[in-house]
Amino acid sequence: MARPREFDTDQALDAALHEFWQRGYASTSMADLMRAMGLQKGSIYKAWRDKRDLFLCALRRYQGRVLAEFQRTVSRADSPREALRAWLGSVSRNCKSKAPAPGCFGVNAVVELAPHDEEVAALAAAQRKAMRQALIRLIEEGQERGEISSSLDPATVASMLHVFLGGLAVASKETPALRDTSRLCDLVMRSLDP
Repeated sequence: MARPREFDTDQALDAALHEFWQRGYASTSMADLMRAMGLQKGSIYKAWRDKRDLFLCALRRYQGRVLAEFQRTVSRADSPREALRAWLGSVSRNCKSKAPAPGCFGVNAVVELAPHDEEVAALAAAQRKAMRQALIRLIEEGQERGEISSSLDPATVASMLHVFLGGLAVASKETPALRDTSRLCDLVMRSLDP
């Protein structure tokens, strides 16, 4: 009979996510993970097959949190336009944050691994598709309410927002103190004016 785990898997996974976010996949050693997670190598390998499996689990966890945060932001807003503005502001603030690292863990994973790792690329594509569909619905609702220009194609706007936020995440890694994000977000929102 296998012994039950003597650690909180969620806490350990959060610690690994934090470590991967700070260092990137390639630069995070098993020693780094053991220190951050407070676990021995054997315990890590009993819960996850290897470092890559741990990384993929951390990436899935992060992606789930991003989608859940988007849904919370939308549900708290009084209108689709307000929801979009709140989401842009939230992502902008998160990109400027220094904890655990500037930028977006998902974007970091795409930049570092997606070009040569099919599973990371597939996870990123699935996340992009889910977020794009949610944005399209929000944009269409905004158009129905007259808050967003009806001349704009919702799918194109959703793609523009995705590219803008991804670019912001990358830029914030180079310039963590990026100060003009609110003006950039204002400019994006003005481009949606009816």
